[in-house]
Amino acid sequence: MKINFPTAATLLQAQSGNGLAGIPAWKSLRRLISGSHVLSLLDQAVVSATSFVTLIIVARWTDPAQLGAFAIGMSAMGVLALLQRSLVSLPYSIQRHSLRQGTEHACVSLIQSGLFCVAGLGLVAAGALALAIYGVPPASRDEVWALAGLMPFFLIKEFARDFEFAHLRFARALKLDLAVTFLQLGALGCLAWTGRMSTRSAYEAMSVCCAVPAGCWLYVNRSEFEFRAGQVRKIMKQSWHLGKWLFVSNSAGLVQGYATHWLSMLIAGAAVTGIYAACMSIVSLANPLLFGLYNVLTPKSILTWKHGGGAGLWRQAIKDVALLGALMGSVFIAVLFVGENVMSLLYPGNEYQGQARLISVLAFATVVAALALPAANGLAAMERVRPSAAVAVASAVIHVVLVWWMMTEWGLLGAAYGVLAARMVGTLGRWIVFLMLVRKLSNVGPTEERICAA
Repeated sequence: MKINFPTAATLLQAQSGNGLAGIPAWKSLRRLISGSHVLSLLDQAVVSATSFVTLIIVARWTDPAQLGAFAIGMSAMGVLALLQRSLVSLPYSIQRHSLRQGTEHACVSLIQSGLFCVAGLGLVAAGALALAIYGVPPASRDEVWALAGLMPFFLIKEFARDFEFAHLRFARALKLDLAVTFLQLGALGCLAWTGRMSTRSAYEAMSVCCAVPAGCWLYVNRSEFEFRAGQVRKIMKQSWHLGKWLFVSNSAGLVQGYATHWLSMLIAGAAVTGIYAACMSIVSLANPLLFGLYNVLTPKSILTWKHGGGAGLWRQAIKDVALLGALMGSVFIAVLFVGENVMSLLYPGNEYQGQARLISVLAFATVVAALALPAANGLAAMERVRPSAAVAVASAVIHVVLVWWMMTEWGLLGAAYGVLAARMVGTLGRWIVFLMLVRKLSNVGPTEERICAA
């Protein structure tokens, strides 16, 4: 079977029977955006808004020290959720079609999530015990124990959300997140109203607010999880074979996300790091859009590979990169025009002014990184995540080297160009690997495509 590789322009023209020639660009973009895109974006907007409002509530009714402890704890939850997605949720999403063991595989994934929660709980508990040994005040130890209580319910809630995304049930994921939002903001509001707000009480309230919806979700969906002892070891082995490379790839992404903060602290000090963090916060306003698209594009790529093989996956990747390019490009243009004004509004200090060029370079780096998503999804759908992980590690190493060197020579702006260069390497590398693997399918029959990519 010969695979024809359409360009973005020809794909846009093929989106309807009459083509899109002569149709305004905004209408072409609208045809690229489906109802599932809208639901996923709305869901991510709810999640991001809930996190933001939660942080504001804690900030307004506690002191900076408690806010810092709360922020550190929630960042740890975010890292654990990302690792669980790499080791549990994404392997399930990718392999649930090929293994043909739907309910059994779902049950094993739930068991894996439970084991991950136990492991994480052990780490947090060990941290609390270490604090006790070193004589840390009881209030801080209590905060860590409260965080340990939140962790399993938070991770199960995240598993439920990822499970719905894997099945393309975005409306159900939105209902779950709306339930958590309603309970969480209501509970935190009550704590603030009664004067009982603290880091510990916030963690405890969030534990209940995650546990109730997650427990209801497990009960409602109990028929989708069937336990068979003979399948557990086999499915876990297959899941680990894929998940370990997803874990490496996402860990490299975490390094790229935080390496500049760490290096700027070592090279230039806390003040420069604060300016960089402020600039990144402006760029990060696009994260709900990017994460919302990720939640829908990843399972769609997996489904396309199942039904359309290499040719279908290539067409889907081109369609996705056109969508991401249009939306993230619009964000970049907005940052060019209003980024510095938003910076002045949110950070009125004199040291934060005059950073328009730095914000623009970081925003463009974010666009470049977003364009790698369709290729990364394609490689994951074909279960070829090892080369994607290799590219991610290489990009992370280049990121650290370039940022260290260029920040030493040219300051924060040099570091931003180092970030951009590393992102370009990562994006081009993933697309080159993806193109090479898809082209290999051009000389095999449709029934052999999955064998060739296995």
